[in-house]
Amino acid sequence: MAGHFAGGAVFPNCYDVPSGLVARGLAKAPPSKSHTHRALVCAALASGRSLLVNPLTSDDTLATRSCLEVLGAVVSEAPEGWLVEGTGGKLQVPKSPLNCASSGTTLRFMMALCAAAEGRRGLEGSKQLERRPVADLADVLESLGARIRWLG
Repeated sequence: MAGHFAGGAVFPNCYDVPSGLVARGLAKAPPSKSHTHRALVCAALASGRSLLVNPLTSDDTLATRSCLEVLGAVVSEAPEGWLVEGTGGKLQVPKSPLNCASSGTTLRFMMALCAAAEGRRGLEGSKQLERRPVADLADVLESLGARIRWLG
């Protein structure tokens, strides 16, 4: 049964719920790169285990996953998605820079995480990543006490 929405749009596999009634059941949302990045960061900072169900696997989300693993989170594959053992907010200080690859979202999240954590951390990525606008975020982080040094 297709749902009909404003503007006459028809969406297959969607259902109308008449006004005043309650919908019950489960809905499986499509994987989202944005949600996967954010869920990974939250799970990495949490204490204990988190299960990310149906994460979107892409170059960008794998870059975030890799950076968080270097910072101490343990991420493993599970039948339902990714199982994340969090750091409890205690991020490790890596010996080499975190590689954000070409992911601007990864770079921005790692800038904020590294600014909030004790110790020095470096970030690197592709030539494409160097062109991403992050000066405004750097200014805000510096206004909150972070020390940011631009290299290269």
